[in-house]
Amino acid sequence: MKKRGKSPQATNHLKNAHDHMAGQAHSQQSSGVAGDTFSLWTWWGCLSLIILAGGLAYSNSFSGIQIFDDAIYIKENAELLNPSPPSLFRPIEARPVVRWTLWWNFQLSGYQLWSYHLVNLIAHLAASLLLFDIVRMVVDRKDGYRGTGWRWIFPLSIALIWVVHPLNTQAVTYIIQRCESMMGMFMLLTLWTLARVGLQHYHPVWLIVGILSAVLGMGCKQVMVVIPIVALMFDCVFIRQPAKKLFLQRGWFYAGLLILSSRALLEALGPVVDSFVSQYWSTPSTLESAPAGLSAGFNFQGFTKWEYFRTQPEIILHYLRLCIWPDPLCLDYRWLVQYNPMIYFSCGFFLLALLLCGLWLLFRRHPVGFLIVTFFTILAPTSSIMPINDMALEHRMYLPLVCVIALFCLLLKQLSDSCGLEYSRVRFLTVANAVCVALGVMTFQRNFDYHNEVAVWESVVEAAPHNDRGWRNLAHYYILSSQFEKSLDAYEHALEILDQQQPTPPQSIYGEIYNGMGEACKNMRDIPRAMTYFQRSIKANPNNEVVYQSLGRLYGMLGDLNQAGINLKKANSLNPQDGEIHYDLGNYYMNTQEFDLAIEHFQRAWQILPFRFEFGKTLAGTYANLEQYSQAISVYDQLLAKMPQNAMDRLEIEEYRRRCFTALKQTTP
Repeated sequence: MKKRGKSPQATNHLKNAHDHMAGQAHSQQSSGVAGDTFSLWTWWGCLSLIILAGGLAYSNSFSGIQIFDDAIYIKENAELLNPSPPSLFRPIEARPVVRWTLWWNFQLSGYQLWSYHLVNLIAHLAASLLLFDIVRMVVDRKDGYRGTGWRWIFPLSIALIWVVHPLNTQAVTYIIQRCESMMGMFMLLTLWTLARVGLQHYHPVWLIVGILSAVLGMGCKQVMVVIPIVALMFDCVFIRQPAKKLFLQRGWFYAGLLILSSRALLEALGPVVDSFVSQYWSTPSTLESAPAGLSAGFNFQGFTKWEYFRTQPEIILHYLRLCIWPDPLCLDYRWLVQYNPMIYFSCGFFLLALLLCGLWLLFRRHPVGFLIVTFFTILAPTSSIMPINDMALEHRMYLPLVCVIALFCLLLKQLSDSCGLEYSRVRFLTVANAVCVALGVMTFQRNFDYHNEVAVWESVVEAAPHNDRGWRNLAHYYILSSQFEKSLDAYEHALEILDQQQPTPPQSIYGEIYNGMGEACKNMRDIPRAMTYFQRSIKANPNNEVVYQSLGRLYGMLGDLNQAGINLKKANSLNPQDGEIHYDLGNYYMNTQEFDLAIEHFQRAWQILPFRFEFGKTLAGTYANLEQYSQAISVYDQLLAKMPQNAMDRLEIEEYRRRCFTALKQTTP
C-alpha cells in the first residue's frame, strides 16, 4: 500500500504551531528574566528607601550628648585608653561586644561623639533591612501576597514604620543603649539566616552564621537568651515542616542556640545559687563575699520579685500605648511599685488572656500567634520576675515593637481588603505613608531633646512629675548651666516628692539634695545659705565625703585654708579612692607651699582617674614649675600616649613638652 504523505497545508499548520510554541517559550523566558531583573531593582529600591527614611529621621542625632550611663562607658572608661581592644572572651554580663565597639569608636574619634552615633544608626538601619528581608521571604510564600505588589508593600511598610518610630530613639540616640539595638540586630540576623535556609532553600551552612550571630548577640545583652524559643516558633509557623524533618535538618542549629542560652542563663542564675548556698550552708567567708549594690538580678535588694512582677503588667500596657501614640517619651520613669490589687490584677488578667490567645493561635501555627507570643517572650527577661533597678525603660521595646507594628499592618491590610480589592493597596499605602511621615517627624523632634542635658531632664519631669531622681538630675544640670534659682526650685520639688514617699527614702538622698542646694547657693555667692545647706547635708548623711569636699572648696574660695584642709582631709579619709578629692587636696597643698604632698595627691588623682587628662596636665605643670623637667616630660609623654589623636589639647601639650625639653637641655651641663 502506498504511504500517504502530508499535505502542504498540514505542513504549514504544524510549522506555524511550532513557531508559535517556540515564540511563546522565548517570550516566557524573556518575561522571567525581565521579572527577575524587576524584582532585583525593586529589592534594592526598598532597601534604599528604608536607609533614606531612617537616615532622615535620625540625621540630627549626631549632635546628641553623653547622658546617664554614657559617661561611665565613654568619658569615665579607663579601658578605652588601653593600646589594644578589650577581649571578646569575657562573661556576657560585661557585654564584651559593646565594649569592643566603644574602644574602636574611641580610636576613631576620641571623645567626639559623631562616630558613636554613627555606629548606633548603622546598627539600627541594618536591623531594619534584615527585618524587611525576613518579612519579604515570609510573605513571598503566602497566597494573596505571592506574585503581587503586596510582596513588596507589606514588608516595606513594616520596616519603614519601625525604622522611624520614636519609641526606638532611646535605643538609637542614647549611645550606650546600642546594647539593645545591636542585640536586636543580631537576633534578626539569626532569624534571617534561618529564613534563608528554610524558606529559600539555601545551603544549611548559613545556619553557622546564625549561631555566630547569636554568640555576638549574647555579648551585647542577655535578652538574647530567648533566641532558641523565638527561632523555633518562627520555624514552626512560617517554614512549616514536620517535626521529624525539622530536627533532622536543623536539630544541630537549635542545639547550638540552646547551649549558648543555657550558658548565659547559668551566669544569670549564679547569684541565686550562691544565695541559696549562703543561706543554708553559710560560712563567714561566703557571707562576706556576697555581692552588694546589685542593680539587677534575683539578689537585687530594691524591691521583691513579687513587687517587680505585679508592677510589670501596667508598664507593658503603657508600652503598648506608646506603640500607638509615642508621646510623651521619657528617659527615666522611676516607676513606683504598684500596691493597688485592682490595678495589677486587672492589667495582669488582660495580658494573661492576650498571652493565652496567642498561645492558642501559635498552636494552630497562625502568624498572629507567633507575633503575640514573641512579644511576651522578648520582654520576659526584663519585664517578668527578675528585679531590675529601673522598672520601666523604653529601649526594652526595641524588638517587641516589631510585633506590634506587624499586627497593625495585618489589621490595616484586612481593613483595606474589606473595603474592596480594587483600591486595597492604594488605601493601605495612603495610611502607611501618613503614619511613617508622622512618626518620622516625631522622631526628628525627639532627637532634639538629646542635644543638651537640661532638655533631656525637663522632658523627664514633664512625663514623670513624680520622679524625684529626674528633678535631682535636672537641678544638677541647672547648676552646670548657671541657672541657680531654677536649680533650687527643682531640688525643692524633689524634697516634696520624697517627703510623700512610702517607705521613707534613705537619708543619703536628702544629704545629696542639701549638698546640691548648697552648691547652688555657693555659686550665687550666698555663703550663709550655702553653709546652712551643707550642714543639713552632713546631718542627713555624716559619712558623705562629697559634702566635706564641697565645704573644703567653699572655705578655699573664702581664703580659709585651715578649714579647707580640715574638710578636704575628712573627705579623703571617708573615701581614699576618690580622685577628685585627691586633686582638690593637691591644689590645697600647692597653696600651702607643700609641693611634695601636692605632687603625691596629683599623682594619686591621675592614677585613679586616668581619663581626666587635666589631672595629668596639672601634675606635669607642677613638675615644670619646680624645674623638674625630666619628670614633667615623662608625664607629658604619658598624656600624649593616652590622648586620642584628635584631642583639642594635644597640640598644647606637645608645645609644653617642647618647652620642657628645651629648658632641660639648657639646665643640663
